[in-house]
Amino acid sequence: MKKNYTRTHLFSALIALLSVGAIDTAVSQTLPILPSPNHDTNHDALITGSITVNASDQKIAGAIAKLSRVMPGPPQTFVPVSYAISDANGNFVLSGQAGVEYHIDYEFPTAGFTAVAGNPSANFIASAGSNPAPNGGLELTRIANTITNCNMRPSEATDWTGTINVEKAIQLNPDASLNNISVFGSVITSHPVIEITATTASNVRALRIGSDVSLAGPGGYSELLESVKSFAGNPVAQNIVLAGGETLTYYDITSAKSSTQALGSVPIEYTGTGNVTFDSQAFGSKTITTTGGNTSSLEETFAAAGVCLTYTYDIDPLPVTLAHFSVKAEATKERSIANLTWTTTAETNSMQFDIERSSNAKSWTKIGTVEAKGESSTITHYNFSDLLPANGDNFYRLKMIDADQTFAFSGIKNIKVENNLVKIYPNPAISYLQIEPTIVEKISKMEILSQSGRVLQTLSSATQIEGQIDLKRYSPGLYFVRFKFNNGTSTIQKVAIAQ
Repeated sequence: MKKNYTRTHLFSALIALLSVGAIDTAVSQTLPILPSPNHDTNHDALITGSITVNASDQKIAGAIAKLSRVMPGPPQTFVPVSYAISDANGNFVLSGQAGVEYHIDYEFPTAGFTAVAGNPSANFIASAGSNPAPNGGLELTRIANTITNCNMRPSEATDWTGTINVEKAIQLNPDASLNNISVFGSVITSHPVIEITATTASNVRALRIGSDVSLAGPGGYSELLESVKSFAGNPVAQNIVLAGGETLTYYDITSAKSSTQALGSVPIEYTGTGNVTFDSQAFGSKTITTTGGNTSSLEETFAAAGVCLTYTYDIDPLPVTLAHFSVKAEATKERSIANLTWTTTAETNSMQFDIERSSNAKSWTKIGTVEAKGESSTITHYNFSDLLPANGDNFYRLKMIDADQTFAFSGIKNIKVENNLVKIYPNPAISYLQIEPTIVEKISKMEILSQSGRVLQTLSSATQIEGQIDLKRYSPGLYFVRFKFNNGTSTIQKVAIAQ
């Protein structure tokens, strides 16, 4: 609702009479009236995080994160301050104020996931600028026998109409039968600034600002989610009292709502391949009542919405249930290596795990294979060691392949390695350079480069690299030696050539 200015009307005589008693007994409150605290000045702290799934690269869109201020007790209480909805990459941003203690609560499709820990989060004190959420956000664990897919529509000024497409679940275990489907819907409303101005002295008895978002999908699914923030009137009959010409300003007002609806049967529109389309509409919503005077308000209303589908089966629809996957660096005598460990709790028709590595989490190279157990309903442990990780960031994932050649990927794990993968000496050098003998057989190419990056010399065989490499042709100065290894990785080291 862009710049929607609304002049309130005076109540009818009956409403005015009924309100007199409330005015007489109203409790005076220092401005700003609700919502408080934290909304009388611009927020200077951003809390960022993401909603992820354990042992998976899945990011959950449409989940709600709620930032609450911790109020000292006893008893300790919590006042909601800011709401956010996770985007298509599972990321969210909450806003608060530096020096204030908060915690975060999360709402997500509980038909498909559990949160073993972290909901609510631990208490923390925000600082100015960007702050990571405790534990980086929330890590969910998939409930066995389920597949959950999510999508969301990004925040946009109301009123708007659009669609949200959610991918249908694809079961990889052909013996699994679909039992039911549930729909998780979510909305968030945000207002960067809200202003309430009194033309003449006014008592605002109630003010509710937010949005109404409707979601409608196949199989009779329909939900109207009202996401609003209430000012005044809570927790007792408190009015916003404004002098003529006075303006009350609130910053970063947000609200959110979620719901879960189980479908009575399995509609045909939710099966097969492709997407399930949900129609969505968002309308700005405001109610303002006064007991006298004239007021106007200014607000820009933005709304976003999300939908998650949880498919529940009689047995696990995925052939491998990956319960745990981790990567850790281990320092050996010569260099650091990467140890991968993972655990499955169930396997059906599984064949092997391909281990893939990347330097940027985009382009992947297979570096090894581990044979799977095949059929199992018990916990099975696996491991693999990457003896020559690249210098710097190393990203790993598992490609879980079944006997029928269908496959799925695990989540992505990464470590950072700082290795001089090749020992070269002497350094500084004068007339020759020696390469560590034990590593020569793993090198596919060695290049000597100038400071500008120009290749001055290439050695591409073990016989050329073994022994002493003649440097008499080079002038004193700084050079780079680049090694390319048989597994596709490379590393660069500096070498100084002296007089």
